[in-house]
Amino acid sequence: MSSRSNSDYHGEFPIEQGPDGDTVTIDSTVPEAVDSIVPGPETRYQVEQTPAFMERDDGGRTTSAFVSYAYNPDGGSLTFTDLSTYSVDGRTVVFT
Repeated sequence: MSSRSNSDYHGEFPIEQGPDGDTVTIDSTVPEAVDSIVPGPETRYQVEQTPAFMERDDGGRTTSAFVSYAYNPDGGSLTFTDLSTYSVDGRTVVFT
């Protein structure tokens, strides 16, 4: 029995400088910006912490650093302050 992913290739898109301003609306997860979230009355957000770096040890691997990602669990965008953004395929995103 083989395991296959149900993902589709969406192509390659140029990365351009995104919008800037006092606040920006982001269409993706946002790394390390929990303190920059601008809460909205009808917008939910969640934060997850995941391993960012690992080191080899006698037992295999040990996480040596974590990164926190903020996101909208409903799939919508979130508003932030003080972020450098980029535009990819018409979506505003943030990279680390």
